[in-house]
Amino acid sequence: MITRRQFNHGLVVSALSLFLESEEPATFNYGDNLCIAPNGHLVVCEDQYTDAVNNHLKGVTPEGATYDLARVYLQTEPAGVFFSPDGSTMFVNLYSPAMTLAVTGPWSGA
Repeated sequence: MITRRQFNHGLVVSALSLFLESEEPATFNYGDNLCIAPNGHLVVCEDQYTDAVNNHLKGVTPEGATYDLARVYLQTEPAGVFFSPDGSTMFVNLYSPAMTLAVTGPWSGA
């Protein structure tokens, strides 16, 4: 479940609303490590706890639509994502073996 705060004229309203709820593992399964992409989409690292190597980076639009952004075919989990200051490169941290991948964009229309 992903929630977001509601804003009213720049003030935070003391309520959370449901933004996205996955009812199926195919949509989201163990999503964590969130990042906002340069295009305003939410990037979610997903960890599959199975023998199959099928970890994803998922995208979520501001309207709540989900899409597959990338897939990791190593027996590891994506442990975080961040973007370069100019927004041209997405860095993906992997847990074990520990490494950081640099993926170039453009990311404005992703």
